[in-house]
Amino acid sequence: MKRPNFIKINAKRIENILSKNSRQYLVGNLQLPQELKYIQSKDVEIGISYYDKYTIEEAHFHTQQTEYQYMISGKTEYKNINTDEIFIFKKGDFYCIETGTKYAQRIYNNTTILFIKLPAINDKQLVKNTEKLEKWFNEHLNNKIRRKDHFFNDSAPKPNSLVPAVAAAIIENDKILLIRRVDNDMWSLPGGTLEFGESLEECLIREVKEETGLNIKINNIENIYSNPNILIEYANGEVRQEFTTVYSTTQAGGELKIDNESKDIKWISLDDALKLKMAKSQRVRIENIVNRSKIIRMCKINLENNIEEQVQECINKGDIGPSPSEGKIYICTSVCFDKIEITNKKKLKNQIVKKLKQLDTNKKECVISISIGPAPKQNQKHKKSIIYKIDHVQ
Repeated sequence: MKRPNFIKINAKRIENILSKNSRQYLVGNLQLPQELKYIQSKDVEIGISYYDKYTIEEAHFHTQQTEYQYMISGKTEYKNINTDEIFIFKKGDFYCIETGTKYAQRIYNNTTILFIKLPAINDKQLVKNTEKLEKWFNEHLNNKIRRKDHFFNDSAPKPNSLVPAVAAAIIENDKILLIRRVDNDMWSLPGGTLEFGESLEECLIREVKEETGLNIKINNIENIYSNPNILIEYANGEVRQEFTTVYSTTQAGGELKIDNESKDIKWISLDDALKLKMAKSQRVRIENIVNRSKIIRMCKINLENNIEEQVQECINKGDIGPSPSEGKIYICTSVCFDKIEITNKKKLKNQIVKKLKQLDTNKKECVISISIGPAPKQNQKHKKSIIYKIDHVQ
């Protein structure tokens, strides 16, 4: 006689099956073959259902079975056919569907449900769909807004999800590429969420191609945003905490087009980008990109040669001056070690040379980059001051 023992179904096997099939039985008395080896039982059926996109379950009831379900993730809604009552269940909820209950179900994307059915029999009986029921099934198609952005909102729901995401700042000829999303009707940077088996950079390239049709070259990380007070609340019950890496990129081929997740796409000048309707979290990101892109000129200095002559040459060429003119945009990506705010042209050369000679570094070269900054408090007649950032490059 076989001794009682433990029976294990490996987690990776379950995940692999659910990536290909929406439902997998773990325990039961099943008639059809299953790819995953399950535990035989004539008393109970246990399994997991995973829905990566919106799905409906046609109206039906069970003559003998009672169903117990636990929401692992996402959101589902049931309609009681007899009473027209709607029951909504989200992550963490446990519920029972009593024997004989006639119901229809709609399940939102990224929903996972653990189900238990007693006894282990196939007694499902379909109920004829009505026009009213079909309308209920298709309600989500008419909902234009399927997400809500929370920015330091005290009444926001608690987060239940943390998903690595990426976004691309694609800048060409003083313009940035933005998309208008379907799910919240606002403008944003193109991007998306990380999938298994890919790096953040691979994810970015894939998402930008899908959303814009463009190929991109990744230059560097622009910024990482991970504020716990910034949340996205989705219609499926997911409340996602911000965790997005924004990359500086340039176009590298492809043809501009939009996918079904976007309403519109366009190149817009950096000065006009912030005039568009967008979530506050997106506005913060694009403001940072716009401000960083205002670094418009650079001058490289060799610290081992005559510093005074090099600085004077940069001044003569116009690379250093008290009021930078509009021109080609440079984006400074190195770490800023020091900065000098200057509004007086006469003191310009002496201040820069003095600062360069004071540098305590083993680097042979540095870059003086120019950006437009706020007016110094002591000199309000200047609307903007010129900030010279000194960055080590070698």
